[in-house]
Amino acid sequence: MEAPRVKEGVWWVGAEDKDLRIFDIVIPTAYGTTYNSYLIKGEKIALVEGVKKGFQEQLFSHIKRVCNLEDIRYLIINHTEPDHSGCIAELIDLVPNITLVYSKTAKTFVENIIHREADSIVVEDDEELDLGGKTLKFISAPFLHWPDTMFTYLVEDEILFPCDCFGAHYCGENIFNDQLKSPQSAFGSFKHYYDHIFRPFKSYVLRALEKIEHLKIDIIAPSHGPILRTDPKSYLEWYKRWSEFPTSDDKKRITIVYVSAYGNTQRMAKHIANGLKQKGVEVSLLDATQIDMDTIINKIEASDGIIFGTPTLNAKAPKPILDVVSNLVLLNIRGKSAAVFGSYGWSGEAVGMVEEISKSIGFRIREPGLKVKLVPTAQDDKICEEFGSKFAESLTAK
Repeated sequence: MEAPRVKEGVWWVGAEDKDLRIFDIVIPTAYGTTYNSYLIKGEKIALVEGVKKGFQEQLFSHIKRVCNLEDIRYLIINHTEPDHSGCIAELIDLVPNITLVYSKTAKTFVENIIHREADSIVVEDDEELDLGGKTLKFISAPFLHWPDTMFTYLVEDEILFPCDCFGAHYCGENIFNDQLKSPQSAFGSFKHYYDHIFRPFKSYVLRALEKIEHLKIDIIAPSHGPILRTDPKSYLEWYKRWSEFPTSDDKKRITIVYVSAYGNTQRMAKHIANGLKQKGVEVSLLDATQIDMDTIINKIEASDGIIFGTPTLNAKAPKPILDVVSNLVLLNIRGKSAAVFGSYGWSGEAVGMVEEISKSIGFRIREPGLKVKLVPTAQDDKICEEFGSKFAESLTAK
């Protein structure tokens, strides 16, 4: 049986990982995923993308339904993350004369993956490769989501191979978006995928969309999930909408995220919020045990800064606050203003701990951590308000 045909002379030859439930250690994948690879046959044959190590036999089996492995002339490497590049060494073993095609930035990555000599071509932005009847155009798309990323565009068939962009961790019964049995589940997977992989790189998404807006795109063939042959433009529009930054105004916005076992840290949070408000700052006051993580992350992203409130439990910060911090990998927070406060009983390490973590991931600490032992006094309430006011004033400092 022939491999699934995308268009005349173009086949899907990738691999399925239906049982995968966690991708890259931290991303839940309720529907598994696919490692999409595509075979393009002109007078010469090119393979676009590889698959994850351990899935190469699926890849080779699918290729053999279309052509002999040794007939492949080029391997197009849009991106070198291991779920794309895991089979390169095995492919070279089977096809010693294959030529690797990749971006300048990918060169070192590839060398450190295969650890051997291989024929290769480094391509620049807008450069083309003529396969004879099929023309591949390469589009530089750095930081989507690695610095080496490029898109490949098949000119004659108007197919965009955008690497990880516009994909989803979704392994269904069929490979095309118009054949999905559960479109709503798939849509949720596209948004989930964007949030976990591309959200920190919104500005790069918008730049890439500008670079491809002039292209006629009949099909989008991403590296994961369904091939988008029906209404591909809508997926471009989703990415644009998700990546657009809020319209700026003069109002400053701060999110205070806190947890409080006995109400003492909560009391501090409310007085800090009062101090911020006195300076005209818009404040979102969020109890991390009561608000869902998506809401918290959305608020932080839309804010000019974040203030963490944490009590100390067993000489450490409690899990809900650490969970918020760990989820900040979804955002580009470098240089964003931050501060930490909290009530404690007999040690008080949590404030310093969260402060150090915040520094290490790129936050700019605007005020030294504020700690109150057990129940705040009326004087402590005033100190908290001053803390908020000083933080607000620091937002305009260089």
